[in-house]
Amino acid sequence: MIIIEGVDKSGKTTLAFELKKMFPELDIKKFGIPDGDPIDNYYAEIVASYRPKIYDRFLYGEYPYSRVKRPDKVFMDTRSFIMLELTLLTKPHLVIWAKPSVETIQKNFLRLGDDYVQDLVEFMHIYEHFEMMMPKSICNQIGFNYEDMKNWQNITDGVRDALDWHAWSRYIDWKRSGMPGIGTIYPKYLFVCDRFSFYDMNQNPYWNADGEYLIEAINNAGIPLDKCHFTHAIGAKLNKITLNQILDLNPTHVICLGQAPWKHLKYFKDDLQEKDIKISKVPAPGWWLRTHKDNIDEYEEGLRLSCGIFEPTLAKRHSLPSLED
Repeated sequence: MIIIEGVDKSGKTTLAFELKKMFPELDIKKFGIPDGDPIDNYYAEIVASYRPKIYDRFLYGEYPYSRVKRPDKVFMDTRSFIMLELTLLTKPHLVIWAKPSVETIQKNFLRLGDDYVQDLVEFMHIYEHFEMMMPKSICNQIGFNYEDMKNWQNITDGVRDALDWHAWSRYIDWKRSGMPGIGTIYPKYLFVCDRFSFYDMNQNPYWNADGEYLIEAINNAGIPLDKCHFTHAIGAKLNKITLNQILDLNPTHVICLGQAPWKHLKYFKDDLQEKDIKISKVPAPGWWLRTHKDNIDEYEEGLRLSCGIFEPTLAKRHSLPSLED
């Protein structure tokens, strides 16, 4: 998935057609103003796409434009943003942030106008939201200024990486393995929660308040979120995660979130240790949230130790930044 994001008049569509010339096998798809809640549409597009495309705006544009233009219909909260990015991390992708200078954006708007944004003040509010949001992305991102073309080689190399046959083959094999999850499929840290919830037909681990608490604790603990994968010990068909599924992901650490996944995965302990994969257990975030809500520091310390992070300087990197900041 090649996703081009940025405020209007930043060169997204021009860049999309330039890439189309170089990679004619790629179709261009444009996401516009949603009719209703777009979160499910973004999620469905990510998981259903087995054929790379160029996206002229996608999930990233939803946050700034909804805040400024549709304040009564804001659907993209911090939790949804992170979970969509974790879903995007499962497959080969490149996010291109088209970011000309403020002066260029202003000139383009004053010269060309816009059918959707009414005035320059509104336009700059959207630009500022992009400036606040995009650096927080955990996905593979490259900034691009169409004026100087400095990153053009990096862009084309990144597109080729996102089209790599071996990467897509690995993604398809992982999907066929039958145990859904979110996060990179080249993880250093594999977090295993209890079981699939029948209330979540997408089978996403922790797309809820428990997950929000867990993600914040992981981030505070200095554990890179883009090196993590999250899955279930028991899937939708009551199928238990297998040793081969873990070995296919090939993490360095397996962290069981609670007693239920530990009860199953502890039988793999010797086999995992033979592969130099460490396995450990921390309390389930939902249980900790209910019983020790104010002791997140202690939970973060447990996550650090389970992930083999012992240096105090790596701890407390920063609190997970809210998109509302």
